Amino acid sequence: MKSVRKMAGLLLVGFLLLTGLLALAKAEVAYGSDIACGTTITANTTLTHDLVCASAPGLTIGASNITLDGAGYKLIGPGFGNGVVIPYGSSVQGVTVKNLTLTGWGAVGSLDAAINISGSYPSSPGNHTIQNNTITGSARGIWLIYTNGNTLSGNTITSSYYNGIQGVFTTNNNTISGNVISSTTNGSGISIGGSGNVITGNTINSNSDRGMYLSGCTGLTVANNTVSSNGVFGIELNGCSNSTLSGNATSSNAQDGIYLFGGSSNNTENGNASTNNRGSGIVLWADANNNTITNNTASNNGLYTRYGIYLVGSHNNTIDGNTTNSNTGSGIRLWASNNNSIKNNNI
Repeated sequence: MKSVRKMAGLLLVGFLLLTGLLALAKAEVAYGSDIACGTTITANTTLTHDLVCASAPGLTIGASNITLDGAGYKLIGPGFGNGVVIPYGSSVQGVTVKNLTLTGWGAVGSLDAAINISGSYPSSPGNHTIQNNTITGSARGIWLIYTNGNTLSGNTITSSYYNGIQGVFTTNNNTISGNVISSTTNGSGISIGGSGNVITGNTINSNSDRGMYLSGCTGLTVANNTVSSNGVFGIELNGCSNSTLSGNATSSNAQDGIYLFGGSSNNTENGNASTNNRGSGIVLWADANNNTITNNTASNNGLYTRYGIYLVGSHNNTIDGNTTNSNTGSGIRLWASNNNSIKNNNI
């Protein structure tokens, strides 16, 4: 009799454990399927259906170290507001947003984006990962505000009204890699300042303004990007210092391929190919001083009379080992520029 009671007890415990596990599994599936527009996400979440939102924000991230996996489903906006947002002043860190398709977020004239990641003034660690998302037809694609140490990779961003990826105020030590950004209506592919940002392996084309607009920055690494057919410059550095541009291909842009301006100084350009731009290949303008321009190819540039490398009001630069042939104007031209070292170039 005791053995029968013992066996019955074990069976009851096993049944209760199995019931609990089944309920937990059901709850996890239900959590993904129960997500609606306006939800604040506080646990790992995988979408199981599209969300069509009549109001904003679409989804708010409310906890650290969680993952929102779109699983290829859509988050469709009403034409205003933020799609996925970490609100300003939040202390949330370590969030991953991936595999989500977003469209229709942010109105023209707004401060909104499909994915809006904010920290706290003056700067705060984010350490977020935004990867493999598809973003179309929004005011901005991805916006970083007062947040550091984020990784933006493998995203496809098309037809933003303003910038595809934008970092404002203090946005430092971010990695932006392997993204495809195209067809902005009134903005650049990437617009960011800050310090220590790494921008590598992106394809940026057919944007209405610059391919990249890098302003007030220091210690940037810009490498191995393909930047073509943009409405102004391919890559512009405005007031940037101690940064490195290497291995980039800038071509068929409406103005210059690579443009250093506004006191950009102590930067290195090495091994870039700036060709077939309607303006000049590489330009240093207005006190772009103490830069090192080496081993670049700046050829076949200029719809009219333009140059391979062109210095205007820029001093104490080193121009060494570059190839600057077949441009509509001179291979290298200096205007009101003093104390520059020019040697070993193939013109």
